Formats: sequence, C-alpha cells, structure tokens
Amino acid sequence: MRRILGFALLSIMFSATVMAAQNSQTFYLATPARTGNIQLPRGIYEVTWSAPSKSRATLTIKTEDDKKFKILSH
Repeated sequence: MRRILGFALLSIMFSATVMAAQNSQTFYLATPARTGNIQLPRGIYEVTWSAPSKSRATLTIKTEDDKKFKILSH
C-alpha cells in the first residue's frame, strides 16, 4: 500500500511539468493508505507542493474535512 501511495504522489509531482505553473492537484484515494505514520482514509484529497531545492519537495495533503498533513520528499 505504501508503494502505491508513493507512486501516486510521485506521479502527481512529475505531472507538474505538464500543468505548467500549477502546484496543486486533486485526487481520489479509492482505498485507505498509510504514508509514514499518517493514515489516510479513502476520499478526495488536494495535494500541493513546493520545491525549495531541486532534490527536495514539501507536499501538503489536505483532506475533505480540511485536515492538513505535511510530508518532506527526498
């Protein structure tokens, strides 16, 4: 499950070049998933990212009920 979520998040990040300057994407998580110590139930999420350096990015995941989680990507 962790690999699926990681792949989904990476896919969203790599699609940033296609979306030009847009740095957010909404996605539907069909099954519950866990990333690190964060459990994500199924539902609609909005992910935004910023890349302070070329080798790192910060992802912010916002749930339907406006909870926010930050994840540092290497």
